[in-house]
Amino acid sequence: MPIWIQLPKLKVEYKSEGSLKKIAGIIGNVIKLDKATRQKTRLRFARVLVEMKINDDFLEEIHFTNVKDELVTQQVVYKRKSIMCTKCNKMGHSEQKCKWNKGKDKAPKKDNRLWKDKDGFQLVVR
Repeated sequence: MPIWIQLPKLKVEYKSEGSLKKIAGIIGNVIKLDKATRQKTRLRFARVLVEMKINDDFLEEIHFTNVKDELVTQQVVYKRKSIMCTKCNKMGHSEQKCKWNKGKDKAPKKDNRLWKDKDGFQLVVR
């Protein structure tokens, strides 16, 4: 699942494309950096599109060691976090709010046909 993350107050020394890919790679597979991040025109935060697994935890902070062997803690902000239901495997609601909890024993069968659009977003047909 592609999701944009922000790395607020990231020090300038970590804003190179290589550093950002390593740091954001802790969250998931890096797809791309936004234009302002690539061109270093926005100083408040770096913005990176990462591919996460649907059931991955949304870490509020990550930790990495810099070149001086110092431990750095970095806050992570997610844009449009999606809730995944573990009962029916659909996004947008939790298991507690799932309609399959109301008198039904089984969730619908999962159809695993997948494809990616031109921007790299993975679409799921159910």
